[in-house]
Amino acid sequence: MIYTRPVQLYEMDGMGIVHHAQYLHYLEEARLFAMKEKGYGYERLLEMGLASPVMNVSAEYRKTSAYPDILKVDIRLTEYNGVTFRFAYVITNGAGDTVFTGETRHCLIGASGLPERIPRRLPEVDSIMRTWLAEDTSD
Repeated sequence: MIYTRPVQLYEMDGMGIVHHAQYLHYLEEARLFAMKEKGYGYERLLEMGLASPVMNVSAEYRKTSAYPDILKVDIRLTEYNGVTFRFAYVITNGAGDTVFTGETRHCLIGASGLPERIPRRLPEVDSIMRTWLAEDTSD
């Protein structure tokens, strides 16, 4: 799934390029967009008292971006085991150059702060995740 966004002027650092921390924001934006597109927006999780923390992140910066680049974030679900899930990201610029690759791993937690077993607590989400994984790993 592709999420597209322009680089904002305020995202630039002192060297005139996108500050490296902004890419983590882009990943989060892409995840929230993808979840909504798949039919289960983050606001639904919040209403149920759930959150989806980042457990792990890896990042590789390949090329700089700057204002006014248009970035495309390709997000794919690459792993889901009923408790944790992993996304892979490739960010490209308007010229099609890869500027960033990375992964994030997540779980769902409730009030206890412990990971939830998604199939038991949220069978609808489990179904969405299994379908999404099959779509993204069959490409």
